[in-house]
Amino acid sequence: MDKPSKCPKCENTKFEVVNETPVNSNYELIFVRCTSCHSVVGTIDFYNIGSLIKKLADKLKIDLDK
Repeated sequence: MDKPSKCPKCENTKFEVVNETPVNSNYELIFVRCTSCHSVVGTIDFYNIGSLIKKLADKLKIDLDK
C-alpha cells in the first residue's frame, strides 16, 4: 500500500481544493492546499485548458494526434 501524501510544512495528510483569484490576476485558479496549515502544494487551471484546446481544434478541423 502506498503511503499517503504529506504536507511539506506540517506533515498533515489531508488536502482540499479552493477556488481563488490571486491579487492582480484576471483569472481564477484552483489551489490544492493542506487542510491544517493551508500551505499551497499545487495549483490547477480553473478551466480545463486541454479540453478547451481539443474542442477548438475539433471546430477548426485540426488533428492533434499527428
